[in-house]
Amino acid sequence: LLTIAEAKARGDRDFAVDALIEVREQRAAAVVANMEAQRATVAAIQAETDARKSEAVVKQKLELLQTNLADFERERELAEKRTGALPTRADYQAVLASNFHNLAGLQFATGNTTEAIDSYQKAIEARAMLVVDHAQIADYRDVLATSYHSLANVHHETGDLDKAISYYNEAIAVREKLLEGNGRTPEYRSALAESLFVLGDLQREQGNVVEAIRHLEKSLGLRNQLAAANPTVAEYEWQLATTLTSLGQLNQEADRPADAIGFFLEAVESWQSVVTNDATNAENRLAYADVCRSLGDVLLIAKGAPPALSWYSKSVEILTDLPVILAAQANVAELITKAHAARATAFTELGSYQEALVEFDQALLSVAETDRTRIRLDRALILARTGRHDVATAEANNVVTNGATPELVFVAAKVLSVASLTVRDDDSIDNNIQGGLERQYADQAVGHLQACRRANYFNDAENVKRLEADADFHHLLKRTDVQLLLSRQQN
Repeated sequence: LLTIAEAKARGDRDFAVDALIEVREQRAAAVVANMEAQRATVAAIQAETDARKSEAVVKQKLELLQTNLADFERERELAEKRTGALPTRADYQAVLASNFHNLAGLQFATGNTTEAIDSYQKAIEARAMLVVDHAQIADYRDVLATSYHSLANVHHETGDLDKAISYYNEAIAVREKLLEGNGRTPEYRSALAESLFVLGDLQREQGNVVEAIRHLEKSLGLRNQLAAANPTVAEYEWQLATTLTSLGQLNQEADRPADAIGFFLEAVESWQSVVTNDATNAENRLAYADVCRSLGDVLLIAKGAPPALSWYSKSVEILTDLPVILAAQANVAELITKAHAARATAFTELGSYQEALVEFDQALLSVAETDRTRIRLDRALILARTGRHDVATAEANNVVTNGATPELVFVAAKVLSVASLTVRDDDSIDNNIQGGLERQYADQAVGHLQACRRANYFNDAENVKRLEADADFHHLLKRTDVQLLLSRQQN
């Protein structure tokens, strides 16, 4: 779909067509040239609309556009050689640049990345000349920035992040200059906010937290203004909610819980408004549910289980209200799994083990196969704590037997370590077997820890700290074989 800026580019094109019509009688050849350009642009627009429907259709329209563009260039060159009153060169440049821009979009959609980059650069050259020659026309700057942004997108998607950042910055510089004289134009402010947002998101991918936050917060400032000044424009509220969510996630990743909580709270309010205004949009409801869960995650670490549980419950409530067909989709099922697993974690923190088991069972109903093992181990840990050590240890040992990752083997060791403790304190077990069962589980736990060491799991100092700090392993740390394991690791 065309951006707001490209819609303005069509306005430029229409202006050029009108100018040509006014001199139709004097220079019929110029009219023909411009009409060819118009038809080519219409073909490009339609091809972009059809891009997802049929690659064959896109390729066909791409060939047509390339032919029309070549014809237009030939006619333009002939027209420039003629004498008399001609439409301004700006009219030709505007149409030509629009064609190159649309052609680039089609080329990239059909996998012709090199050609797309070349076409975007030609569009930029033409539009940059228009800005130099007609600095008073704001829309020329707008469409120039759009071409810079689109070229940055190509480099971003193909992995050339340095060039992507460079062109996003070019787009931002042009848009900031544009706002100096047109600050009240919502479309221009929205376009600048988008360029800032995408650049910040890219820098977040790179781990450049400082710059990512700087650009996302600048985008947030613009989007706050737009949403406040245009309360009936749903798109502005959605963009605001999306930006707040990204800032919450970024601060969460950067271990800034207070800032993350603040952004997530604002995001929840904004998503609630979005969903209220359009209750039929499932994607928005999913985003609303997910930000509630994210808020719960930060609160769980920063302030404990009670405040976290309320937001986890809100997330589950939103997801439970989804249609059955939608809930079966992979991305939705993943969110449902995460929401129930998060509630289970909060209940575990509170010592409400039966409630935690119910939530883990709900999570297992929708979990993807790749995540099933970890949830089953977390569930086994609850079973071990509540005295159902036979089921818990069988689950843990089964995971190790089936070739689990070192992280999962470590969790399995934790299950067996807890089981050895609960067996020791379980008065219902015959004294004749209690000691032997306790040692059996403890030995198996240590065996799993040794397997982790052989897999270099404890080469990471953080994993050593986890072992030494976890109260569930404290009784094993006194054992000679565990002390030997740790000393070998340190050496």
